[in-house]
Amino acid sequence: MLDGHAQVWRETVSGGTWNGPTPIPGGDPLAPALGVIRDNSGLIHLFGIRLSDDRIVTVAQTAPGTWGAWAVIGNPNPSDPQ
Repeated sequence: MLDGHAQVWRETVSGGTWNGPTPIPGGDPLAPALGVIRDNSGLIHLFGIRLSDDRIVTVAQTAPGTWGAWAVIGNPNPSDPQ
């Protein structure tokens, strides 16, 4: 995280140099912690909380180094059903 936005570092080759940070495109400012998983195909999925409305948002790689669009997946506050 840098200035509220998710950033990525990439290793050029195993054991090689690292490049970054590179911002993940799009998205609004997030809380300073992210959840990260790697799926069975090796692609990364990020989960965070958008600061403007406390919605849980996610973004996933579509290919190594390429990211899809951010999506809202809900709000943990039961009084706000959106």
